[in-house]
Amino acid sequence: MPNYPGLPRPANKRFFNTILNAKSIDAAARSISTAEQHWDIIEGCAVFITHSGKGKRLGNPVWPTKPLRHAKPYVQDFMFLDIQTLSMLALAHFAAHYS
Repeated sequence: MPNYPGLPRPANKRFFNTILNAKSIDAAARSISTAEQHWDIIEGCAVFITHSGKGKRLGNPVWPTKPLRHAKPYVQDFMFLDIQTLSMLALAHFAAHYS
């Protein structure tokens, strides 16, 4: 995501899926705020996990200080990005068929 260059692609993929499957924007932000990162030795890449409940945490938090404060703007930026992308696709579709 453009506003978050420090987050690698696997983190953004996990967060996008979490946002799309969440029941509300607040639920998405709460879920993303629990995200942790650890290194998968077998695959040789970073793995991002979101937790529900009080399960044992395995890795380092993505946002170590005030995670909910960081997760809410991320969700809002995604919602804006999604609307902007859809409007650009609709415009391209309209231009292709009616020009």
